[in-house]
Amino acid sequence: MFAFRIGKCIVSKVIAESLKAIWDVLKDLAPPKSDSKYYNYKGQHSIVLMAICDADYCFTLVDIGASGRHSDGGIFKNSIMGQMLEEKTLLLTEPSALNIVGPTLLYVFVGDEAFQLSTYMLRPFPPSRENLTREKRVFNYRLSRARRVIEYVFGILVAKWCIFRKPIYASLETTEKIIQAAVVLHNFLRRKDAHETPHDRIYFPPNLVDSDDNEDGEWRAMLTSNMFDLQNAGSNSHSRDAISIRNNYMHYFVNDGSVPWQWDKTENFNF
Repeated sequence: MFAFRIGKCIVSKVIAESLKAIWDVLKDLAPPKSDSKYYNYKGQHSIVLMAICDADYCFTLVDIGASGRHSDGGIFKNSIMGQMLEEKTLLLTEPSALNIVGPTLLYVFVGDEAFQLSTYMLRPFPPSRENLTREKRVFNYRLSRARRVIEYVFGILVAKWCIFRKPIYASLETTEKIIQAAVVLHNFLRRKDAHETPHDRIYFPPNLVDSDDNEDGEWRAMLTSNMFDLQNAGSNSHSRDAISIRNNYMHYFVNDGSVPWQWDKTENFNF
């Protein structure tokens, strides 16, 4: 208001119209939201950005506006993308072999303990009073590495858009528009940076993600310091088919799909 010498009401109108324009133009880079209400278990008011990403750190599916008092698993189950997966109306890639001699495995999403194990969703083996077997520890470790991608996407989002580092003082409608705009701008900038050399990238510079020696990476630190986890909840029931699919991945990770460092990483820890 002071920088441009215009009234607050005009600023508010300009921001709302600009956010809508950004979403309308760039929304094809991330499918539209589904609306959903706001007091979470940490005693704060919040809405949820439920998101799925690809290996290039771009959002592929988003659900914006669910109440912060609901669990991740419940939000996903009631979202459009969750319902489409359950009804088998969301088209997924057909099962294929991971290599020439490898087993044929289903394409699945990767989630944490908040999500229900299913034929399209992998979640870790739950901890028990006894230590997990070596194979299960390896599976949980490999799954946790895959989950880092979505964690980094949120970390990048927070690092780039400072508005997410503190409470947003805006109406619910405007807050949703802010998130919508940030999501599509994130994808736009990620794809633009993909054509640049690593050292010329301004949105996703090199050496900030995890490696074998640096497991956490700076994006994870940014995520941890500026965003809070939602409450884990959801059903633990799962079908025999889902158990079989998870076991198939576990067997692949400890045989043909093993990587040298996984054994040391899982020797003394239950992931």
